[in-house]
Amino acid sequence: MTLLPKARTSPPHRLRRRRARPYGWGWLLALSLLIGAAMPGMAADDDQATGPAAPQPDVAAPAPREDDEAGEPLAEAAPAPEGASTETPSAPTTEGEPKPVEVSEEDRIDILNVDYARFDEKRDILLGEGNIRVVVREPVTEAGVTRYEEVAISADSMLIDIGSDVAIFKGNVRIERENIVVTQDELEVDLGTKAADARGSVRAMLDTELFPGPWPLEPLYVEGEAVHVEPQANFMRVRRGLLTSCDRDEPHYFFLSPEVDVTPGKQLKLKRPRLRILGKTVFRYPGSLTIPLNRRRSSVIPAFGRNRTEGRFLRISFPYTSGREASGAFRLNLSQRRGLGIGAEHFVYAREQGGEVFVFWEPQEGSFTTRARHTYDFSTTFSADTTASFQTNSGYARGSTESSDVGMILRNRDQNSSFELAFRRNETVSSFGGSIRSTVQLRDDEQYGGGLRSSVLLNFRETGAVGRADDLELNTQLEFGRRNLDRPFDWRLQAERRFDLDGDRFTLDDNLSILERLPVLTLHSSTRRLGVRSLRELPIDAELSFGQFRQRPTGGDIFRTFMRFDLTPRRIQLGGSSEIDWRTQFQQGFYSDGTAQYVIGTRLSLQNRYGRHWRSDISYDLTDPHGFAPLRFDAVGTRSAARWRLARTGGGIGGSRIELGGGFDFERDRHQDLLLRSRFPLARGTLFDLSTGYSIERDAFRPLLLELERVRPGGMSFGLSSRYDLELSQLGRVRGTLDWPLRKWRLEVLAGYNGIRKELDFADLRVTRDLHCWTASLTYSKQQRSVMVNVGIKAFAIAPPRLGHGIRGQSFDITQGSLY
Repeated sequence: MTLLPKARTSPPHRLRRRRARPYGWGWLLALSLLIGAAMPGMAADDDQATGPAAPQPDVAAPAPREDDEAGEPLAEAAPAPEGASTETPSAPTTEGEPKPVEVSEEDRIDILNVDYARFDEKRDILLGEGNIRVVVREPVTEAGVTRYEEVAISADSMLIDIGSDVAIFKGNVRIERENIVVTQDELEVDLGTKAADARGSVRAMLDTELFPGPWPLEPLYVEGEAVHVEPQANFMRVRRGLLTSCDRDEPHYFFLSPEVDVTPGKQLKLKRPRLRILGKTVFRYPGSLTIPLNRRRSSVIPAFGRNRTEGRFLRISFPYTSGREASGAFRLNLSQRRGLGIGAEHFVYAREQGGEVFVFWEPQEGSFTTRARHTYDFSTTFSADTTASFQTNSGYARGSTESSDVGMILRNRDQNSSFELAFRRNETVSSFGGSIRSTVQLRDDEQYGGGLRSSVLLNFRETGAVGRADDLELNTQLEFGRRNLDRPFDWRLQAERRFDLDGDRFTLDDNLSILERLPVLTLHSSTRRLGVRSLRELPIDAELSFGQFRQRPTGGDIFRTFMRFDLTPRRIQLGGSSEIDWRTQFQQGFYSDGTAQYVIGTRLSLQNRYGRHWRSDISYDLTDPHGFAPLRFDAVGTRSAARWRLARTGGGIGGSRIELGGGFDFERDRHQDLLLRSRFPLARGTLFDLSTGYSIERDAFRPLLLELERVRPGGMSFGLSSRYDLELSQLGRVRGTLDWPLRKWRLEVLAGYNGIRKELDFADLRVTRDLHCWTASLTYSKQQRSVMVNVGIKAFAIAPPRLGHGIRGQSFDITQGSLY
């Protein structure tokens, strides 16, 4: 048994186009329209055919009826249908000379070639023989735009029984679509249900675009004696099948199974499979092996390595299946420090619900972990999500620990509303103490038309810890308003209130910084929306709000009236090479305690160009508050500063750039640092950055930052940065990255060197070997103190641990920070 040669399949996955719908058998229903479109051009009588007696097609025709004469050819038993042409048809075409049949655009069907065809009107049977080639254009609608995907079917003979809605193709049958190629000896299709049965030497190439989930990462190749397809159920079954992702004529590996079930986006299920590698059977699975396609966690290949928590470890998974919608895996862990670990996970994914349960036990450590999640769609708009977890002595925290987490969310969302009710409770107990946290949140957002909308948020929270009273509080937020640019103004009514439900039992919240709105009305408009023609050249956005505020822990209830006027940013052209950008703002607040404050803010920028490469920018920022604002969020600091910049840029994005800048702070009467930033291309894809600064106030240079970066898709890429203290003449820090593909090898390195301590403070390394349809990698992490070996099939590869993440999850970055 051999696979389809690579030349006969679709392009490699790196050249694939857009995602298409899986299993497009919809064209078979349209094939029934072929009868009415093709009959007028087909011969119905033997005396109309040219040459000797017409040959019988290689299909099983139904038995003759009682009113037929025995032995009489089928073509003579049926008169020509009404409207059929009486002209002698042309001689059969030969291969390479297709005979197109004209059909309307509505039918979207072209018969490119058929050597001989006839129709029995009494039996409603269409027969065809010789070089059959049919192309059907299947409509696909995406984002309101309808396009057509071509599906081609070729065969030596065909029979279409219109009465039973069955089509049969025989002899070198081949179906071609953008992301699927199937060849077989015989194909039978139910035109009503679109179910299909392929028999004989069935061979198929299934591109990744057929699978909406994360797996497979490469095309799958399937061979078998028979294939059954149910497009409406999105299901395919292969009997006595072979499954692999290797495109060689002699695959490096393949699974042999009496029955292979393919459910795109969900799973591959193999019954009692045998895995053969390099021509040898390496194992026989006693039951049904399930490979999930909608998650990357399960793996049938053992993983081993070493880390700081487990020491040396070996992890083995034994997948199982239970029907089409349920699957799972038994897990066995052997570790040097934590001993034996056993567990299981179970998944259920049906049309309206899905869920998973995970259980893991390490007897030696007294560690037990369980997690559960369930999602149920009551309707297209209403759903519920439930989660629960419990864990003891995980090994990733010091001492004895016990934690639990339970949550549930009810959602109802449609086009104009969104409702959500959520509950969550988390409890942790350890040798150092314990804590508890519970929240209940209700949120409702509604849209009423005309721009009217409302929002309600209620949040109840309970927190507690060993040795102190529980803190109970309720936070409420209400908002109602209208936003419609076609109206003269928008308005918004807001109310926010916090209720302390524990009374005086919990006293720490007396010092919390809290701001309540009781309530506040805000109006927003502009001179354009109001139609003020006299200010057409100086359009202004305006906001007016008034309402009651309560500020804690300082201050009581304060009534505030606030106005803000923003002059829309203006750009004034002074000439062909100079322009001014100007924006300004005025705001005024009045408060019930007798205080008031107004603020004037403006920014003026003068930009000049000198030739093609040089430009300068001089800007001035002013923020000038007068009076006093008792509310903290209204407090504004004084600012008066000017900055200048002179820059030269080369051609294109990757060209050279040098920039010199500085400034003066008039409010503090001090110079800002002189900054130098530069970038130079050393070669194609390679850039060198240099930046530093000089403090006029301190008469000292800032550290010198150097960065070298090379980005070459498909080739070696690297980044290197260093920070050198010019005052102390000392190397501070060096960081680097390297990604170097070497034919079938790939080397990835992240490293950081501390010049003060003179040691590596960060190092991650990975070596990957491409084994054609397999992949193997070795990963080392200095911070995690781990070594990990990953071996797997590329089509179902589980991503190894990410490089560049520290113990607390921080990511590695080679940049050294900017200068001020």
